Amino acid sequence: DTEVNGVSDPREYATLPRGEYVFVRRPRTTDDATQAADCLKARRPVVVSLVRMEPAEAQRTFDFLKGAVYALDGEMEHVAEGIFLLTPSTMAINADADIDLPARQQEFWGTTRTS
Repeated sequence: DTEVNGVSDPREYATLPRGEYVFVRRPRTTDDATQAADCLKARRPVVVSLVRMEPAEAQRTFDFLKGAVYALDGEMEHVAEGIFLLTPSTMAINADADIDLPARQQEFWGTTRTS
């Protein structure tokens, strides 16, 4: 785990000053992705890189994080191949409108998904 200003438990990130930290997480398993969800629960933005994961594990992790974002009324934005910005409901993402997230997901995982 990463320590930030003496805080190493992601569930305690809410104690950090607001607006000073953007967390970066590189989960290796879906279980590791809970740290990113904990950042959201603490109302902290987090960048998540899924590029080191196997495609099936990355898909499960993405689905888990998308569910967390939805449950917490946050937002998710595709930043680069396999990299996503997740923000809590207290923040908005202002991004170019020309990015098609479902199409980019299909490119990343090399599959066509139906919802």
